[in-house]
Amino acid sequence: MVKKGETSRWKKWLHKYRLVLLDESTFEERFSMALSRLNVFVVIGTTTVTLIIGTLLLVAYTPLREYIPGYASTSLRRSAVELEYRTDSLVRHLGYHEAFVQHLRSMIGGEAPDTLGSAMAPPVGWSLENLRISDAESALRENVEAMEAVANRTGEDQVSHPLDHNLVDNDASRKLRHGLLYKCPVGTEVSAIKPGTVVAIEGSSSLGFSVWLQHQDGAMSRYAQLNSPPLHRVGDFVKSGAKLCEVAEPFEYLQDATSPSDSVSTHDIIVEYWLNGRALDLNQLLTH
Repeated sequence: MVKKGETSRWKKWLHKYRLVLLDESTFEERFSMALSRLNVFVVIGTTTVTLIIGTLLLVAYTPLREYIPGYASTSLRRSAVELEYRTDSLVRHLGYHEAFVQHLRSMIGGEAPDTLGSAMAPPVGWSLENLRISDAESALRENVEAMEAVANRTGEDQVSHPLDHNLVDNDASRKLRHGLLYKCPVGTEVSAIKPGTVVAIEGSSSLGFSVWLQHQDGAMSRYAQLNSPPLHRVGDFVKSGAKLCEVAEPFEYLQDATSPSDSVSTHDIIVEYWLNGRALDLNQLLTH
């Protein structure tokens, strides 16, 4: 059974009190409230805990935390790291300048520079890692060497003339930059410069037909402004020197607007040779 003293103590916590506000002069009641010890304790405790939690959140998640003694702000840390990097750079450059001034003084004073000592004592900040080739530079060198090797090998391959070399318009070819321009009379045969597979055939009423050949070495050749349908279809294998088409009678819509003075008995045909995304000098390959 619960002791009588404990029961009376619990009743004291639940015992009701009345808080009354009276006017001092008239003793008129202005405000009254029924309270108990338990209610007062709960209200005061809840208010205290709420204030403590609110203060902690306010200090932890607002810029007010920078005013706490010993707390470093993020901007201060960033500035310290940047200052450290700059200090290291200044120390390295200062070492270089001191070595330069020392050698300059030796030369002005007529003293022989201590080359052995300077070789034994590298400058500040020097390391063997600075002399090593980076991975990006190594990959770039390998890529350039591979492209040069493929270009040299392609230049040594047998490349036949697609048309009579006397039909080349050198002035117009230099303006093209991507191939050779031929002035072809009617009946001229256009042949493949190397064996390959027909991968694309394009055609339009203004530019005529274009034929793309894919070769074994990864190169591609293009024959553009053909005024007659090609003799092969996409997927056909074409040998070197095989006939692709024959120059027909040129029509007005196929004439080059840049050369209106050309005779109607000739037609312009462009031949290009591409390797790894760049156009090779076909004139040099044909004269090889």
